Amino acid sequence: MNSPSSFPWTPLIVAFLAMALVGCGKSSPEALIESAKSFSAKGDHKAAAIQLRNVLQTQPDNGQARFLLGRAMNEQLDFVGAEKELRKALEHGVTADGVYAALALAPENALIMDTYGWILLQSGDVKRAVEPLTLAAQRVPKAPDIRLHLAKARIEAKDNAGARKEVKILLQLPSGAPQRAEAEQLRKRL
Repeated sequence: MNSPSSFPWTPLIVAFLAMALVGCGKSSPEALIESAKSFSAKGDHKAAAIQLRNVLQTQPDNGQARFLLGRAMNEQLDFVGAEKELRKALEHGVTADGVYAALALAPENALIMDTYGWILLQSGDVKRAVEPLTLAAQRVPKAPDIRLHLAKARIEAKDNAGARKEVKILLQLPSGAPQRAEAEQLRKRL
């Protein structure tokens, strides 16, 4: 009689069980998001960001994961990364109100304020867009993208004098700068 160890399928069964155990270690995107929320609630934003990046490896269009990653990065003072992820969250279905709230958490950061103002402008809230864009331009006066956003907001707000001022600053950029080319187009609208 054959012993169980000499049964010809034993290696296959062992391999199957090993693969099943490896698969058990993988968490679903939903479980990873819940884990990230738990880490964030405890103040461990770095661990939360790791969990959320794991979600985005398999689901790059997951707006909730992008939103939560943006908030976690904001808490880690990575404002550039936070701004990027919050913009992507908007592109992937997260409501503007949630993104606005997250962006408003860092009013001292010019990039965040620029993004906040730009999102307001793009959503048609011209009146509210001018203030954060103005604050961003005051904090980083030599940032051409911020100046360009402010010029566009002032045009939409019918503040031609303010728009002319921004366009004039942008026209001082080198001739190959893309913001200068856009400023030349804006000057024609004034």
